[in-house]
Amino acid sequence: MPPTVNKVNEKKRYYDNMPGMFIVMPVEVLLDSRLTDQERRIMMCLCRYANAETGKAFPCYVTIKECTGISRSNASNAITSLVSKGWVTRIERPGTSNIYYVTIPEKSELRIVTSKRRSKEKQSEHEDIIAKKIGKCWRRPKIDPPIGLAPTEN
Repeated sequence: MPPTVNKVNEKKRYYDNMPGMFIVMPVEVLLDSRLTDQERRIMMCLCRYANAETGKAFPCYVTIKECTGISRSNASNAITSLVSKGWVTRIERPGTSNIYYVTIPEKSELRIVTSKRRSKEKQSEHEDIIAKKIGKCWRRPKIDPPIGLAPTEN
C-alpha cells in the first residue's frame, strides 16, 4: 500500500514546482556588477514573495533556503550585503521572520550591455530611449515602516 501524502504538503509542492510562474524583478539586479550570484538569487526570492501593492516580503530563512538552495548562514550574509548595498531594506522582528522591501539603490555599478548587432552609437541611442521609458513608468515605492519598528542599518 503506498504511503499517504498530506494534502497540504502536496499543494505546497505543486505551487513550488508550478511551471510558468513569473517573477517581476528590477532589471538593474541583473546589471549591477557588485552583486554576486547568491545575492541575485536572494533578490529573486524576495521579489517572488513580495506583495505587489506594498512591496513587503517576509519569507523566513527556511523558505529562502528552499527557494534558492542557499544555506541559512550564507543567505543571512547575502541579505546583510544587499542591505549595505542599498538593494534591500530590512525590518527585524524578533521571534518571527524579518520584513524586507526591495529597493533600487541610488548608486549602483551597472554593467554596459552592448548588442553585437548594434554599433556603440546605436546602442547608446537605444539605451537612452529605454531609460526614458523606464523613467516614465517606474516609481520608487515609498516605504513607511510600522510604528515602533525602524529599518536596521545592518
